[in-house]
Amino acid sequence: MSFREQFSLVLGVVLCLASAHSPGMSLPWKNFDKNLQWEWERAQERSPFDYHPSELEEVEKVHKAFGALYLKEGKKDEKELPRPWSGYWYPFRSGEMFTGSQSPLAKLDSMLKNLGKASRIQATDAELYASFPSDTWEGLCDSWAYASLSTVEPKRAVQYGGVVFSISDQKALATRLHQGTPNNQYGTLYRGTVETDGTYQDLRPEAFHQVMVSTIKAGNYFVIDDDAGIEVWSKPAYHFRYEVKKDPQRKDAYLVRTWLQVVSERKQETDLPTVLDDTAMKMYDYRLYFNREDESAEGYRIVAGEWLDDSFRSHPDAVFVPRISEIPVTKNTDLNRYRDEVMKILQAGTQR
Repeated sequence: MSFREQFSLVLGVVLCLASAHSPGMSLPWKNFDKNLQWEWERAQERSPFDYHPSELEEVEKVHKAFGALYLKEGKKDEKELPRPWSGYWYPFRSGEMFTGSQSPLAKLDSMLKNLGKASRIQATDAELYASFPSDTWEGLCDSWAYASLSTVEPKRAVQYGGVVFSISDQKALATRLHQGTPNNQYGTLYRGTVETDGTYQDLRPEAFHQVMVSTIKAGNYFVIDDDAGIEVWSKPAYHFRYEVKKDPQRKDAYLVRTWLQVVSERKQETDLPTVLDDTAMKMYDYRLYFNREDESAEGYRIVAGEWLDDSFRSHPDAVFVPRISEIPVTKNTDLNRYRDEVMKILQAGTQR
């Protein structure tokens, strides 16, 4: 039976559970914007099975990629993957990646010139981003996240082509090189627009849980958009644990609490190595509904879900699984052309 058929079947059986919601509940947090307030109030008025078409589409996409999710009561602590490294997210408005003779891209141009290779990587980035109409939160946090889980953290400064590249320079180059990393996206980014109104619970928790478990269990990383609202803050995830309990108020539902360990971006350039303080443990609470008629050794089949309490406001807006085997193609054509030279710098920096 397909996910959509399962969803429709269980919807007919347990739709009455929606009456257990508390209409008129106040927001469980004090600071919220108008878009979030509207989304919260609307969520209280409708059934947890009332999925926006795009929400349902994204959940189906997860099921096609990873299969059905079965769960039972208990605890799970997955083996931790090697920790990605923390780095600066280079906001577009700052221009720090390309401004000045000591900027990372200026140094790269100088190095290539010393090797007899013509390039205008710095100038191209300046043309791309110097007048880019960006918000204060927009930058290269997604590129940093992909770089951090795809490359080894630099350990020392290196001299290459007559130019010295610090650890922060190397991280900057790795970050810039990973813009446009091919990935599989699950979840629709919330924009606070007519098109995304009613999708604040996306990515739905049952889809998030399935991607999280399937990906890390297989030894692969994923990146979350840590902000369920309009802003996008990317963070690489590398470890999780969760606890599943029977919902005392719902006959066919579990209450799940998940702890997801991620690496956070840094607020400025630095040569310091990544430490535990650069990580964060995200805690999410959600309810998962199951079909009691579909059981396996792993438990009952999960057919729907909803974020609870503070997790309604703060949950992954989308999840991105990078296709590491594919080479990223940035918007800077010269940078793409000299990718191999950049990789030589990065490889030298990982050696003691």
